[in-house]
Amino acid sequence: LKSSVGQDVSCLNLTRPTQPTILSIPESFASRQAFTFARTVGETELTSEQAWRLLEEPDERDIPIIADDDTANYVLKLPLGGRTQILDQHGRPRTLKLVATLHASMFQSVLLMGERNFVRLFPDQAGANVLLVDCPPEDAAPLSRQLEANLDDYGVRAETTASRLARYHEVANTYLSTFQVLGALGLMLGTLGLGVALARGIFERRGELALLGAIGFTAQRRRALVLSENAALLLLGLGIGAAGALVAIAPTLLTHARELNLSATAAMLGAVLITGILAMVAALPLAGRGALAANLRAE
Repeated sequence: LKSSVGQDVSCLNLTRPTQPTILSIPESFASRQAFTFARTVGETELTSEQAWRLLEEPDERDIPIIADDDTANYVLKLPLGGRTQILDQHGRPRTLKLVATLHASMFQSVLLMGERNFVRLFPDQAGANVLLVDCPPEDAAPLSRQLEANLDDYGVRAETTASRLARYHEVANTYLSTFQVLGALGLMLGTLGLGVALARGIFERRGELALLGAIGFTAQRRRALVLSENAALLLLGLGIGAAGALVAIAPTLLTHARELNLSATAAMLGAVLITGILAMVAALPLAGRGALAANLRAE
C-alpha cells in the first residue's frame, strides 16, 4: 500500500493533526473480509465489500475516506459524513469526506483513501511502503523477526497486529486507570462526607429523637427509623445517578460496537451501597445516646 508523508492521527499523537498520513487502498482490497465496519453513510446497512467500494464512488467536490472509529471521534472530531481539508503534494487544498469508520482496527494512525484518488493527490509517490502480511497468529512473531533480520539493510520494520493494537489500547487503559483511582478517591471522600452528614443530621434532630423516646420509642426503634430514612435516600441517589450515567453513555452504546460491562458496573454500585450502609451504621449509635431531659430542653 502507498502511504503519504503526514502526521499520526492515533491517540499516540498528543497534538491535533492538521495533515494526516493517508494510506492508499486498492480496489482488490474490497473483496477481503478482514475488517469490521462500525458505521457507514446512508440509511441502509452495507456489507464489508460495499463499504470499501465507497472509496471508489465518484464525487466532484469531496474525496471519500475511511478512518478508524476512535480516531474519527476522539482525535479528528470528525462525524460520519463530515469534511476536513488537507494539502495535496503540490500544496493545493483538498476536501476529504468521511464515508465509513472501522471498528478497533490497526489503521488508527492513518486515513484510508481509494488508490485512484491517492494517485491524483500524490502523483510522485512511487512504490508501496506499507505491506500487510496475512499469516496464522502463531507465526506472526517469528515472521516479523525474520523479516526485520533479512531486510534490515532496507530499513524494514515489522510489527504484529496484536502489538500495534496493544500500543493504542495502552493509552486508553492509562486514562481508565487514572479515572478509576480518582473514582476510588472520590468514593472514600464521599463515604467520609456521608458519615459526617449523618452524624450532623442526627445531632440536629436530637430533640426530635428525644421526644420519640419520651413517648415510648426505644433506642433500637429510633435507630431503625434513622436507618430506613437514610437508606431510602441512598437507594434513591444510586438509582438517579445510575440512570443519569446510562442516559449519558446511551449515544455511545447505540452508535458504536461497544458492550456495557454489567458485572463491573453492578460491583461498583454494590460497593457504593455497602460503603454507604457502613457509614450509616457507624453514625447510628448517636440516635440512641444522650440524656432524654437534656435533649428535650435543647429542642
